[in-house]
Amino acid sequence: MSDQKILQLQSETGCDFDLAKLMLKFTGDDVEGAVKIISSVEKNIYVIRGKFIAQTNKIYGAFIFFYDVKNKSIEKVNAVIRDNDKSAIEFDFEKRWKEYQEDLLNYEKSRGINLNLQNNFYTGLINSKSVHFFERLSKNKEIDEQSLKNFLTEIIIGVVGDVNTAIKIKVNKTDAFEMNKGDKIPDDDKTGTSENKKTEKEKIELEKNQILTIKIELDISPVEGTPISELKPGQTIAVKITDDRAVASYINNLLSGTTSFDEYEPQIIYAELEDLVVTDGGIRVKVRFGPGIYGVAFYGENVKVRTAAKEEIDAPERAQKGNFFSKNFWIIGIILIAVVLVLLFLLIQTD
Repeated sequence: MSDQKILQLQSETGCDFDLAKLMLKFTGDDVEGAVKIISSVEKNIYVIRGKFIAQTNKIYGAFIFFYDVKNKSIEKVNAVIRDNDKSAIEFDFEKRWKEYQEDLLNYEKSRGINLNLQNNFYTGLINSKSVHFFERLSKNKEIDEQSLKNFLTEIIIGVVGDVNTAIKIKVNKTDAFEMNKGDKIPDDDKTGTSENKKTEKEKIELEKNQILTIKIELDISPVEGTPISELKPGQTIAVKITDDRAVASYINNLLSGTTSFDEYEPQIIYAELEDLVVTDGGIRVKVRFGPGIYGVAFYGENVKVRTAAKEEIDAPERAQKGNFFSKNFWIIGIILIAVVLVLLFLLIQTD
């Protein structure tokens, strides 16, 4: 695994050094496949951007920030606020949010801003009251933009001291990797030699972070299988990936050792059982395929599941080789028979 591939994956996805390294190890240095997996992560971060005018005090401003639903936190706040200068609101909402963010950052570098008002905006936005508000707001399937607009208007009025304030907002959704995509990679992360690099415990936690969940079926074996109620986390069980997404097809082919990526045919794959949870709808089975990649299935009865030795999941190279030989058993057999016949013919001719 080269540092160049790690940096390429970081640049294309926004993931950090450790996750890039884990993902490339999982995909066998396939950068394109790693990008495909990371790009499939759930979009659970709100991108909130806005522009406002304090009409009495002639104060103009624009901002962008992110609310992470999973971590319940406000991230990466950028704002420009100026007195008596409408250029501070001349940012195009029709642009993609990434371009809008870049425009704000470039403006802040090249033009003067009211630093005091900007700091007051940050303080007003990043506090426990705001976090509780966004936590309640994000519980709904669709965010209530009017409630959000009213809340932000209240914050801005407190900053500019002008009740005659108008605000316009736009909300999008993204994921943690896209949010960080394009950020400068610290020099210490490029080499992995930073004094503050993650501890082994933090790396394990990183690996457990859920990136992708795909649908699976258990390989039911009524005679030789283990009752699902007797399975324990850490056991290796046989499953099939039934998810119809392209990324699921990629993972199926990667783990099963399938050489043709044009057709998707679910194969038996051995994966580590992460947990079993009894719910109202039955037993929820969760397996782990790789760093942040999980499979989930529900079963309403005590079926028997095929299990395997843990070595089969810890050594995917051996499993893939075995898969190759099992698939080409007859071809290999015919070739060996042909070789034996040729040798016998040569021996007869020699005699």
